[in-house]
Amino acid sequence: MSDPGTTADTLDKEQIDQLHAATLQVSSNCFELKKLCATVIVAAGTLIALLSNRELNQAIFVGGLVVVAVFWCADAQSYYIQVKLRARMKELLRDRVKRVPELSSYASDGVGLPVEDQPAHWHRVLHAFFNASMLYYFLVAFVVLTAWAAYASGLIE
Repeated sequence: MSDPGTTADTLDKEQIDQLHAATLQVSSNCFELKKLCATVIVAAGTLIALLSNRELNQAIFVGGLVVVAVFWCADAQSYYIQVKLRARMKELLRDRVKRVPELSSYASDGVGLPVEDQPAHWHRVLHAFFNASMLYYFLVAFVVLTAWAAYASGLIE
């Protein structure tokens, strides 16, 4: 008969591996969302321009900001899912360390996993929207807003 600790350790390791694979997939999806955002913002701007008789108007800027906001939210949700997956991986690793003390140095330095303890839910949600990965959307929105300000002030027509 197998040792229950060994079986639990094996199951935890398999879960960690599965969660890690899922985290990598979600991370890849975040990058794809950024590329798709750039594509859709150009397509939406072109479509709005064609529907408005090729006249530059505020609808182009509003449309651009709506596209950015939608993709920003989708990407933030993906980021949040990554954080939740990593938190679960950390819980499983802590359980493994209790059964396999040789892993304690791995668990203490956080190799491959976030080191900090889980913050409050609202903090995780806020961090999902405002982190280094989301700088892309901030910059795109800034460009759209700057162009809109230039249009509103008459610098571009």
